[in-house]
Amino acid sequence: MVTLSRSNATELTAMLEHLTLEQEEPTPTLVERVIMGQPSDPLLTRYRDCIEEYGPKGYHIDEKGALRLGNQLCVPGDQAVRQEIIPEAHQTRLTIHLGASKMYQELCRWYTWLRIKIDVVGFVGRCLTCQQVKA
Repeated sequence: MVTLSRSNATELTAMLEHLTLEQEEPTPTLVERVIMGQPSDPLLTRYRDCIEEYGPKGYHIDEKGALRLGNQLCVPGDQAVRQEIIPEAHQTRLTIHLGASKMYQELCRWYTWLRIKIDVVGFVGRCLTCQQVKA
């Protein structure tokens, strides 16, 4: 156990007085960013506003307030978020470099957005490892 003399404790307190501890905001997960982006997407907002109309087609609001089509999380049109989802799905241990069709099938288990297949095919087409495996 370390003991401080009164003068050392006063000195230490004076040194630490100017320091403040700022808590960093926790970084939202990818899923949380998708959910936060849903209200800014006009198409998803329309689905959300007319959930009674689109509900029979499989759309619903889950317990976190996220719009889903069945089990799939509806991804807004934010290209940056989509471009984070695809590499994450592509580089997981279970789906690494499977090619466009299998990657599309795996991705569609969890997410949906307009032109998802086109985005996946484009990404896999630019993946050097996939091209080498294919050759």
